[in-house]
Amino acid sequence: MRIFVDARSLLEKKPSGISRYSKQLIYSLLTFYPDKKFVLFTNSYTNNDSLQIYRAFPNCEIVSTRIPNKILHASFGVLRFPSLETFAKKCDVYFFPNVMYLPRLPFASVLTVHDISYLQLPRAYSFRNHLWYRMVRARSLIGGAREVVVDSIATKRAVLQHFPKKKQNISVVYPALIKPTLPVQRKKSDHLLVLGDIDERKNIYGILSAYEQVRSQDNSYKPLLFVGKRGYVNLRASTLRLFNTLKRRGWIQERGYVSEKEKWDLLSHAQGLVFVSFYEGFGFPGLEAESLGIPIIASARTCMPEVFGKGPLYVNPDNIQSIVHAMQLLPTLSTHVSYDNPLVTRSWEQVASVMMNIFTKVAYENRN
Repeated sequence: MRIFVDARSLLEKKPSGISRYSKQLIYSLLTFYPDKKFVLFTNSYTNNDSLQIYRAFPNCEIVSTRIPNKILHASFGVLRFPSLETFAKKCDVYFFPNVMYLPRLPFASVLTVHDISYLQLPRAYSFRNHLWYRMVRARSLIGGAREVVVDSIATKRAVLQHFPKKKQNISVVYPALIKPTLPVQRKKSDHLLVLGDIDERKNIYGILSAYEQVRSQDNSYKPLLFVGKRGYVNLRASTLRLFNTLKRRGWIQERGYVSEKEKWDLLSHAQGLVFVSFYEGFGFPGLEAESLGIPIIASARTCMPEVFGKGPLYVNPDNIQSIVHAMQLLPTLSTHVSYDNPLVTRSWEQVASVMMNIFTKVAYENRN
């Protein structure tokens, strides 16, 4: 079987969660299916060493173009040209690990949709964000894919609300934990951690408001540390004001985007993880915290109870007092929580196996 893979996300200079997912999945497919041929499509106007690890696989063919991204995106998005078949000989299956600028999808296409929060929670996105989803034709791509893969049952339900015709062509494939390169041990806690992009979808105002109340009542409470790239373009003015006010008081700290090594180090020092988003498609930070036994405050919404299991303190993200109560309770909990969650021990070999079954099914349907 010859499988085309859109590997453009592997070239991100600051890898996102989706980029890390793509990297781990592609590496696993190449490792566990040496009898399959994988054609990785990438585009970079400058030289990039990110693909060296894949060149060592004899079952991997890399097709790289050197077109400025703006030109390629405009060509794909507006002209629907060139077709993907232009870049590689005819493939049995075309796999897209995430929604990006693409021309018309081939019939035998498999598309991973990590979340559709831009449809479920439009208020959390700026005009510019919504314009991007229009230009990339996200709805058209989801509707046109032969098979849609989602990360959770909650995301499947959300997709089917907007795309009911996909009922027979949508599969849930839980990702696995992306483990650190070296083993990580818990260390002395010195902060409460918020891990992920700083934007309205993450309920930043609710976190800040709750923390302000808790810290006002107990000045010895651990500082609140934000780790993740800024999404300030999506933050309301009231959220920004409160963020800056608490920052000036020295109650909160911000580290911005960090490497994987730094992230795991900061996680190992966390008294707890605050993950009270309005919407998530999967939620890697929660699994990462569970792997270290770190207490979690999480939203009882969308995929989080499904993915994180019974261990976290669940809150109503719309109710600030619910978050306040959980923050006050957190220091009284055991410093190490035992989570009985099979997703923490799930392997990428298992993920690759399920994906290969989907590829095989789509390839068979394409031939018939």
